[in-house]
Amino acid sequence: MEAVSTKESITRFHWKIEFVGGLHLLLISLDIGVLSFALPQLVPAWGLGPTQIATIIIASGVGTLIGGIFVGNAADRIGRRYALQLSLILTAIGTALGAISWDYVSLAAFQFLAGLGIGAVAPVTGTFVGEFAPAKYRGRLSVLLELFWIGGSLAATLASIILVPGFGWRGVFIFGAIPLIWVAMQRRFMPESPRYLMSQGRHNEVRLFVEQIRQKYGLSYDHLMQQQPHANKGLLASLGELLSGPLLKRAACTWLLWFVLLYTYYGIFIWWPTLMTASGVGIMRTLEYMLVFTSVQIPGIVVASFLVDVIGRKAVIVPALFICGVAAYMFGNATSPVEILIWGSVVSTTNLAAFGVMVGYTAELFPTRVRGTGAGSASAFGRMGTVIVPAAVALLVSSWSAGFQAVFVMFAIVLLIGALGVGILGEETKGRTLEEIGT
Repeated sequence: MEAVSTKESITRFHWKIEFVGGLHLLLISLDIGVLSFALPQLVPAWGLGPTQIATIIIASGVGTLIGGIFVGNAADRIGRRYALQLSLILTAIGTALGAISWDYVSLAAFQFLAGLGIGAVAPVTGTFVGEFAPAKYRGRLSVLLELFWIGGSLAATLASIILVPGFGWRGVFIFGAIPLIWVAMQRRFMPESPRYLMSQGRHNEVRLFVEQIRQKYGLSYDHLMQQQPHANKGLLASLGELLSGPLLKRAACTWLLWFVLLYTYYGIFIWWPTLMTASGVGIMRTLEYMLVFTSVQIPGIVVASFLVDVIGRKAVIVPALFICGVAAYMFGNATSPVEILIWGSVVSTTNLAAFGVMVGYTAELFPTRVRGTGAGSASAFGRMGTVIVPAAVALLVSSWSAGFQAVFVMFAIVLLIGALGVGILGEETKGRTLEEIGT
């Protein structure tokens, strides 16, 4: 939401919102990383082939698809805070249960449970932070959330380097229960979005929030008291609104964007360690590569966070997708450690930069009454990519020693299609208030 004050700026209150919202992304990213680093150990331990690995990842993808729809809609019905809490509980329990899995089928079932929580975290977090942010810096705050995602990936990488030698893959999965700590503390530090409260007609709670923020931070949110309630009417009604009238083009753009980025993100990052070890790179060297690929995302995200409010959302997303596509092709043809590091780093940086802009951009495009559903449905449609991509990779990788190049040609094509699609369908939201964007 936009703070009404004499000088629109990012204040201590906005950084607090950024931190409590970003923790959810960090913890979800950590649990996704747990799976990606456990899989290479399970290949020799259980004698798994590409099809069995694909089954595990597909199960997670189906869970995220369902979770994106239903938990996303829940954010419009029970609130942003409770929806995020529910997501972390499902993800942490599903991931930790992986430690007692006995074969790939049982692990797939536990990953399905974890996926139910993963599906809505990014869009709901973007919704939560965006509803507090000043319009001038809303893009920056949304993109900087990806630093928390990177932090989770780094934590998973470092934990794997430490835990793998002594505790193996079961210890890595147990580490995935950490999000439950934040679940127990969340309500104490995280306020509910007053935009959501107004949509539910909870005026007294909004009035109390407005007064507290004015006294403690000197910010005015008085304009919220003039908004009319628009309670969410349920999943089917919300989807009907998204798929008709002025919101249809926005839905099409965001659904395409989420599909492209989730297809390539999950396809690349979850399969990366397994494909590299299968091609002859040692597990510890692979972990070192992944540490580099993750670390270089940080400057990319920082640069994107400044550009997004200067040149615009589309002007960052479209070139990032194009460059990522070219780099994916080059990575698939890399033959030396230097080439692997260079092109892998470019793929990693540009993919996360586009992803970071996408999360906030998606939430901006929908009005408050269906913002959670709009962002969640885009995420859910994108999760279809996470269901399809494991099968596509398994099909192209006929054995662990073949198909590496073809996989990255496929990713390059998908990314270039995404750049073209967003360029045609995308609407610029830079510098506009949520009221100006909303319909």
